[in-house]
Amino acid sequence: MSIDDIIEALVLVEEHRLPRAAIRAAVAQKEEITPVLIHELDMCLVEYREGTLMEDGSWLVPAVAATLLASFGEQAAHERLVALLSMDEEHLEWMWSDSITEDGARLLLSTYPGDPSLLQGLVENERAYDFARVEALKALYGAVKASMLEEAGFVGYLTGLFRGKLSRLPSYLWDEMVNVSAQMRLEHLEPDILKACEEGLCETIGDRDLEEVLHILHGRDPFPGWVADEVKLISDAELELSQWPFFNEKQTKVPKPVKPKTGRNDPCPCGSGKKYKKCCGGTAGGN
Repeated sequence: MSIDDIIEALVLVEEHRLPRAAIRAAVAQKEEITPVLIHELDMCLVEYREGTLMEDGSWLVPAVAATLLASFGEQAAHERLVALLSMDEEHLEWMWSDSITEDGARLLLSTYPGDPSLLQGLVENERAYDFARVEALKALYGAVKASMLEEAGFVGYLTGLFRGKLSRLPSYLWDEMVNVSAQMRLEHLEPDILKACEEGLCETIGDRDLEEVLHILHGRDPFPGWVADEVKLISDAELELSQWPFFNEKQTKVPKPVKPKTGRNDPCPCGSGKKYKKCCGGTAGGN
């Protein structure tokens, strides 16, 4: 299969039909297809800047290109991916839907070139989509855990975020900063964590959540059901893509049941005890 055939297969792909032959051909021709995939990301950015991305572009080709490049560990893709994740919320939802909160950090970590400055820039970009900034911070923490980034430097950076680098406005980024601090057992940040929660900067951390955060911060076992952040490298593009809802070959189209609409200030139906807007309603979205 030629490079042109691979790209055409991605453009013409049908829902629930993963183009396995094209993906495998791309992997087999890694060296030849890498600059073509980089070009797809570049064109996506050009169309975004020109305001034509959702009119003329196909979300699927650049999204698949990003996954393939991540599986190759292609560092040249990192700057493009940071730029893509810096797009506004509408375009990010159009291109990646809910996957932005599942794969964003993994894409960034898998292409990480060793210089944290681009990720730090996205974290601090208050015009960027909140969840994209969270994914950038997760990628930095993932780089520390993978021994790709010096822990002391990251701790200093995280401390700086708490103590002046960010505007003190409510954001899911504050939640992630608190969670990462707890997982790293950074006890010196306890006063900063308490202050952030007192000021209402965290979107989802209530009294019970804060109790658990402090429990973990001081090295105690987490409460039952608590799941730590874990950012894994992308190594198998075909496996990754097969898990996308768009490519789920076992999924059949059935009418969606009509559920009663939950108000923003109603109790969250998940049973957390929080308001819907502070829980699942804060992360809902997608195509």
